[in-house]
Amino acid sequence: DYQTEDEEIEIVSHRLVKPVPKAPQLARAAVRLARATREHPRVRRGASVRAALSIGEIARVLLESGKDFEEAFLEAALMALPTRIEIERESDLWIREHTTALEQHDVEFEGAPPAEQLEGIVPDPK
Repeated sequence: DYQTEDEEIEIVSHRLVKPVPKAPQLARAAVRLARATREHPRVRRGASVRAALSIGEIARVLLESGKDFEEAFLEAALMALPTRIEIERESDLWIREHTTALEQHDVEFEGAPPAEQLEGIVPDPK
């Protein structure tokens, strides 16, 4: 289980190494983005509060270098999130969708289903 949104915002706010202008907005945006990954249907493993901390720290450095808030936040998110979330691969999604379609049409899974059972359910891979 995760902390509440307010608890996560407090954690990120207090752990920013140096105070930065717009620190409350930065902490809130980082936490909300991390939390959104936990609910997105294409994300298998969402970001934890540690990802929000990384976004906040990277954005802080970028803000200090002169970038505006939106640019710094976007760059920080693009740097921090790819290694902290797991996105569902297209092939996994295809398999899941079509396995569900087969189950809904009562296709037997013992052995390979006859081709005529799959007609109109599973698209031709060509």
